Amino acid sequence: MILVAALTIAATASLPGKLAGWWLALLVLIVLGASVMTNHAAARMENRVPLIILTVLHELHRILDWRTPFLLLGLQVTKRPSTQWYMTQRFSRLALVSVIVLVLSGLGMGLVYIGSFRSLYGTAYGVMVIAKIMMLVAMLALGGINFLLLRKYSPGEVMPRLRRLVEAEVGIGITSFWLLPRSLPSRRRLTW
Repeated sequence: MILVAALTIAATASLPGKLAGWWLALLVLIVLGASVMTNHAAARMENRVPLIILTVLHELHRILDWRTPFLLLGLQVTKRPSTQWYMTQRFSRLALVSVIVLVLSGLGMGLVYIGSFRSLYGTAYGVMVIAKIMMLVAMLALGGINFLLLRKYSPGEVMPRLRRLVEAEVGIGITSFWLLPRSLPSRRRLTW
């Protein structure tokens, strides 16, 4: 189902008009729903509904986080400082909401899937979560610098610096989402 919806998205994305936009939104919801319902949250017998809700929120963050490469692309394509300034201001507000959703949903899933401090550092899933938390902290630091730059400097002064920081965020995001293994939560102990 995900493959069919993704191929339909690719075919529909080039169509003009509002109808294509509505179809794209529907297809994205289908991909999101299929992804969540084939996730380990839906396969659990206990806490299924809360975990599905948390997984939907977590996946929504991933959808929202795709805005970062497009911000970088927009900053490269657009040469007018006023347009770049407008884009980064809007991005900054959305990023704040996205991070709050990520942290709250991740915390909720972590409490259920990991369960204890010992499992956090003693299981493969816990180690992966620690690595993702470290990358989140790095991205939050870069985002905080971006936030301060946007409020302290003029558009002409901030854009070259901001572009480099966004490039770093994109790299960390790609590493966090695709290069770290996404193993099933397990309480199996690691042997060192």
